[in-house]
Amino acid sequence: MYYASCIMLPKRSREPRRGGPVPSRINADVAVVGAGISGLVAARHLHQAGVDVCVVEASDRVGGRLLNAEVAPGIELEVGGRYIGGEEHVRALVEELGAKTFDHYTWGGDTVWHLGGVRTVGGDLPMSEASRHSYKQAIADLDALAAQVSPREPWNAPAAAMLDQVTFESWLLEHVPDERARWAVLLDLIIAFVTPPWRVSLLHVAATIAAKGGVATDLGPVRIVGGGSGLCQTMAEELGERAHVGSPVERIEWGAGGVTVHSRDVVLRCRQAVVAMSPADAHWISYEPGLPWDRDQFHRHFQMGSGVISLLVYGTPFWREEGLSGAAATDLPAGGHIDDSSPEDGSIGVLNSFVCPLPEGVPWEPRGERSTRPSFAGRR
Repeated sequence: MYYASCIMLPKRSREPRRGGPVPSRINADVAVVGAGISGLVAARHLHQAGVDVCVVEASDRVGGRLLNAEVAPGIELEVGGRYIGGEEHVRALVEELGAKTFDHYTWGGDTVWHLGGVRTVGGDLPMSEASRHSYKQAIADLDALAAQVSPREPWNAPAAAMLDQVTFESWLLEHVPDERARWAVLLDLIIAFVTPPWRVSLLHVAATIAAKGGVATDLGPVRIVGGGSGLCQTMAEELGERAHVGSPVERIEWGAGGVTVHSRDVVLRCRQAVVAMSPADAHWISYEPGLPWDRDQFHRHFQMGSGVISLLVYGTPFWREEGLSGAAATDLPAGGHIDDSSPEDGSIGVLNSFVCPLPEGVPWEPRGERSTRPSFAGRR
């Protein structure tokens, strides 16, 4: 068994132009800053509509948080963006780009629970009837709150100001007195939130749940062959030389006369620009004139979470022979949530461990395989 760290995707034919020997000035109708999936989808729609669009990306690859890692010779798997949820437009994009999907194995067996020092195996989270009632009531309450919030304009919700003044942790402590039920609620939201509950407001939580379609919305046991990063690479290839990577944007000048985007290697003159970046990253760009005060404050104070994804690689998915799904959850500091991330053919066994938020006092800086592995798993 070994720990697989994240690496860049391999080069492919017709890859986007890299920062360097490119024209110093480019004219376009629209500039898109950021070549994650959001930026590339926006650029693709504009390009299909006949708009002259150009994409600029700081990293030396496209895809953003959709990333693959080589877990064994010739085998790449997702370390970011693995599942297709119930959003139809995502499934439509997969079909349009000719990508293939396969059923995720996690739903094929029992789950291992390690809670309070006790190990149990079964389909449902072990808890008392009182805890289960408290958990179900909390989920219903959160869904009811989310129904009042538009994910596009959460600040216009009827009680937006009040919800924004309450942290998610304080709401949990007041409305979910049962400790096991609180843990179960957080487990349901682990994919959506990688930020400690005391650092996000209840309004943010409600808006995210609304965008997700509900707390208990099934992510769907479906993965994309080649991962979501392959979708991004395909879209970038469609744009060809209009996609520039390795070219971080430093300044954006905007006004009635248009927009000028200054990157390290390219100056883009356009009518409009789309900044498809996280608010925290967009904050590092200089805007002339400055952004409106409320937008600037949003960029400055947006909470970006932190988490660690570990791929534990075995010769075979041995847990399947024991009737286990590969899914596990624990309340240990370095535990988090684990599931089966083996390739479609099951040629090797891969367990994906997702720990968030990061516990204090645990060394997470890359220090080589020997120092990192004991934090995540024993040996087999």
